[in-house]
Amino acid sequence: MNQNCRLALEDSVQSGIVKLSEGNSEALMDMLSMATVVKDLDPDLMMGAFGILLSLDSYAVYGADIHLLFSDICGKNAAKACTVLRAVQIGVISESDVKAAIQKSRSRILDLDQILDDVCERLPAYNREMVSRCGEPDVAEVKEDPSHERGVLCDEAGARRDGGVAGSVDPA
Repeated sequence: MNQNCRLALEDSVQSGIVKLSEGNSEALMDMLSMATVVKDLDPDLMMGAFGILLSLDSYAVYGADIHLLFSDICGKNAAKACTVLRAVQIGVISESDVKAAIQKSRSRILDLDQILDDVCERLPAYNREMVSRCGEPDVAEVKEDPSHERGVLCDEAGARRDGGVAGSVDPA
C-alpha cells in the first residue's frame, strides 16, 4: 500500500483525475472513462468514481502507468480496468500482480476472464454484461475549445461538454 497518497478527502473526482494523471492526457481520458462506467458497473462500490481514484492512488498507479493499465492490460475497456482495481480491493488478485502486469505491459500476465468470474462471484450485483459491452470510451474524439481560457472539453461536433456553447467564454 502506498504511504504517500496524493488524494485528500476534500478532492473532487475532477481534481483527483488531474492529480493522478500527472499531466498525461491519455491517463486523464482513461480515468474519465472509468469514472463514467463505474456507477452502473459496480453499484456496491461505496465511493463510486472517487473509489476508483482512491484505488489507483493506494496502489501508486499514476500517469503513464494508468494508461498502460487501461490500454495495454485492459484493451481500452474501462469496465475491465475498473474490474482489475476492484479485484485487488476484494482480494482476488494482489496489488503486486497489477504492478507486474503494468511494468511488463502485457495483459496475458492477468487472466481477465478469470478475474471477472471471481469478482462477479463475490459481488452478485456486479454488471458482468457491461464488461463485454464496454469498449473504447464514448468520449471518442475530444478536443479543446480554443476560445476558452481554461480549455473546455468539446465533443467531435464542437459542442462544449460543460453544457455551454462552443466559442463562448465561461463567465467564471
